Amino acid sequence: MDNLTQCHVGAVLALFWAAFWPVGVHAAPQETASTAAPSLPAAASYLLVQLTGKAKMIGYPAVCPGSSPDEDQSEIICLAELYEAPAHVLQHLGGAPTERRLTIRFTAHSFHAVWQKDVRFLLGVVPFEDKGATGHFAYFWDWEGDTGEFCRGANELDDLEAPIRDFYRSGRVRKASARDDDWERGWEIACVKGRPGRER
Repeated sequence: MDNLTQCHVGAVLALFWAAFWPVGVHAAPQETASTAAPSLPAAASYLLVQLTGKAKMIGYPAVCPGSSPDEDQSEIICLAELYEAPAHVLQHLGGAPTERRLTIRFTAHSFHAVWQKDVRFLLGVVPFEDKGATGHFAYFWDWEGDTGEFCRGANELDDLEAPIRDFYRSGRVRKASARDDDWERGWEIACVKGRPGRER
């Protein structure tokens, strides 16, 4: 069974454009991750990180996704919360270079109990600047499972961006077993451990 990372990458991209680009720029939300997503800026980076602190809610985007920048945002009840967490880069997989310590922002859509200190994440990020604060916004995310591996359906790899696809292909393809809680038993999955995090 697919995990949360397989859902709505396009919608998260649309939220990024709405939250951090000038008000005059607005991308329509995408229906699913399989829908063609907007082109990413050249500054996109692909990283394996470990969170160094717990994620905290920091507010709401300037323009709620699904609305027009021309609408009065004070009249809209927006449930698209933004969260932020500090992270240490364990492995740079491709794209623009980044610092070793980053501030990562992500949406409530991607929020899950696994966004905790010490958990490792595979991320696609783009830089942002918001009222003097800077960091990177995660438009793609996946987290390590209970086995300490990152896994995706083997038949999905061709749809991923090259650095993420190459990361999964550096591991092994196997059949999901009873220990793989996020996957249907017998499903073919590509799994990779990646660089280990710091001691917990």
